[in-house]
Parts: sequence; C-alpha cells; structure tokens
Amino acid sequence: MSWDDESPISVDLSGRHPRLRIYAEAEKGRKDRLLPMTPDFAEFILNTPQEEREGPVFKITGFFTGAPVTLKRISRTISAIGKKANVVVNKAEGKYASAHDLRRPSAPAGRRG
Repeated sequence: MSWDDESPISVDLSGRHPRLRIYAEAEKGRKDRLLPMTPDFAEFILNTPQEEREGPVFKITGFFTGAPVTLKRISRTISAIGKKANVVVNKAEGKYASAHDLRRPSAPAGRRG
C-alpha cells in the first residue's frame, strides 16, 4: 500500500473520507475499486505528517541493517513462523502455513490438508 496514486494499491484522500484505491491489476475481480477504510485505520494513517506521505505507507526496514525489507524476505519469514509453529496446511505434502495461506478462509475442522 502506497501514498502514491500510480501504485496498484494506494491511499485516496480526494473524497470526504479516506479510502483505498485498488487498480484492476492488483484486484482479483480485475476492476478498479475504491474501498472505505475503517475510521480507526483512517485516523491511524492520517497521523502521518503530510511531508512523509510518499512511497509505501508502512516502511518496513531490517532490524539490524535499517534497509527496506523485500517482499521475498517477508514471505520467507512468515513461512518460517508457520513451520516453527507447526501449522500444517497439507499433511500429504508436509506443507506448513505461508503468507499465501493467510489469504484463504479457514476450512472446517477435519477438512484441512
């Protein structure tokens, strides 16, 4: 999510209330969408000073390096957490929870993997 209008997912402050702008290329239904934000989330991001409202909304940096953390690194970290927590999503393949699995709704008990 970005402050920049050209980003696939961005903050839109043009209306009465802040919204998320999601362009078709980033949206499963392949339609441009403007989605409302919850009031508490809008209040949270609007605490960002005007002069800092560019680039990613959440600037995630490495603890030791201070360098921006890549999407690949975040994905690997989530996968490592899934494995360490022993969250199995597919017993037959021995697959542990990953970032992709967080997008899915939970299956009823007894119907996983």
